[in-house]
Amino acid sequence: MLLGVQSDIDHTPATPAPLETPPARLDRHGKPLPRTAWAKGGPSPNPKGRTPRSYSFTQALHARVEERRDEILARLVDDAAAGKGEALRILMERLTPANRATYQAVPIPGLAEATTLAERVAAVQSAMAAGTISADHCGAILSGLKDAELALQVASLREELERLRTELTVEVEA
Repeated sequence: MLLGVQSDIDHTPATPAPLETPPARLDRHGKPLPRTAWAKGGPSPNPKGRTPRSYSFTQALHARVEERRDEILARLVDDAAAGKGEALRILMERLTPANRATYQAVPIPGLAEATTLAERVAAVQSAMAAGTISADHCGAILSGLKDAELALQVASLREELERLRTELTVEVEA
């Protein structure tokens, strides 16, 4: 109603008709794929494939370094001798092997007399607590004890299985 006069004209703004969009293709997680995604089983977006290169950047770099290898090594050694840390680090990383743990035979009190796994573990842990062996040595010994115990258990179970098989075959034959 405008100024007391009723009008038949609808003054609400018109909404545009929705644009029809093709249904989105979904990936295996249910999310829509981008429009540029290659449809599986469809034509390849690059039918000719990647163009082969006769010489890559990496190959060119290797060839260039190989040409001047002696100069580069001499400069690296000179820089390391002059006290430049980065050159020294590179040389040390490339020339010295990584340190590996070395184990020496150490007598562990009570280990030879122990008859059960629990007694052996206690002897090794006591030696570590007393400072006779390091924690690394203790870990290595305990790992070896565990493996040996498992091997003994497997052997025992195999013997028991064979005994049961022979008992069953004797009962079946009788």
